[in-house]
Amino acid sequence: MNPAFVVEMEHVSKTFFTRHILQKDAAGTRKFYEKKIVHAARNLEFGIRRGEIFGLLGPNGAGKTTVVKMVSGLVR
Repeated sequence: MNPAFVVEMEHVSKTFFTRHILQKDAAGTRKFYEKKIVHAARNLEFGIRRGEIFGLLGPNGAGKTTVVKMVSGLVR
């Protein structure tokens, strides 16, 4: 850890497992899709110094919100 940084992240990753539910069939049973692995962040590294303006840019679904939640301690 560098003491110059107020926020520092090194080698941080976040993976979610999704499970999608199909509509109920005539018998009333639900069918599930196969579980999928979604990588919200892979091997993330950055540091923010005091007084620095930091921007987090990327396309929809890139994991920006997940990264902000990880920095603020809302996601493990």
